Amino acid sequence: MIVGERKSLEEIKDAIKPYKKILNVGCGGCTSICLAGGQKEVEALNEELRNLFKPENSPIQVTDSPSSASAMRCFTMIGREVGSYDASLSMACGAGVQFAAERTRKTGISALNTTFIGVDREIGWYEENCRSCGECVLGETGAICPVARCAKSLFNGPCGGTSRDGKCEGVRIPLRLVRNL
Repeated sequence: MIVGERKSLEEIKDAIKPYKKILNVGCGGCTSICLAGGQKEVEALNEELRNLFKPENSPIQVTDSPSSASAMRCFTMIGREVGSYDASLSMACGAGVQFAAERTRKTGISALNTTFIGVDREIGWYEENCRSCGECVLGETGAICPVARCAKSLFNGPCGGTSRDGKCEGVRIPLRLVRNL
């Protein structure tokens, strides 16, 4: 699963300032599951942005998409209305941001940082298992990613921090856990 974390409100505010009408699009996929970019998170961010811009009497309008479906389904549902927006704010992964920008033919702004690919250990707790480096060697490393799971990111054999039976000392240690609640 792709795990993401929401950017700071200040960073999002600065990114959308040049635009008047913004469509905030969530995703019904991974970022929804990791509690960072589903419909509930879209609505919460929009409320925060409205409250932030209200005292400034800003003309900025932020609207949420009508669905927590995948970005593709969402844009199909919205149809022609997409053209009336100046920019799309996306609470999807990096691929979703690019898709939204391509589909709307407007500036795509990311409200999340795509942090890693991981597995869920408990609701809201994710363990990093892959960094999508594009050079997968899992078949050669006992199904342990040396980039994401080795503290030293070693590809070329044991570092000396191994047990007598040749197993890595860090295999059982989750190196990166993220809580999104």
